[in-house]
Amino acid sequence: MLREYLLEQPALFSKTIQVRGRKQKSPAKTRGRRQPRQSREAEVVVRVGRVTLRPPWRADRKLPPVTVNVVLVSEVNPPPGDQPGRMAAADEPADRQRGAGAADHPVLLCSVDD
Repeated sequence: MLREYLLEQPALFSKTIQVRGRKQKSPAKTRGRRQPRQSREAEVVVRVGRVTLRPPWRADRKLPPVTVNVVLVSEVNPPPGDQPGRMAAADEPADRQRGAGAADHPVLLCSVDD
């Protein structure tokens, strides 16, 4: 759901980056992150959005929803046989950040797979 929302957002910008090659981590695994790949250049596009996350249920108290800014970096036109790389990061909006350096540390960074 989050991935679909971010993919609907307009592209903020695109950039060519270097993707490092890697060796296969385990012969039994079929997940994309465990497969070998060659070093190459990749064209990525950056999209941003703001979402409100529902809090987890707690028996002893009611937690408030949290609104975060989310960034999706996704690869455009990966080589045949390679899965497109996607990463998402979230951070509190600037008006909610607490303490010095809060903007330097995302609260969420994850791979976003199909």
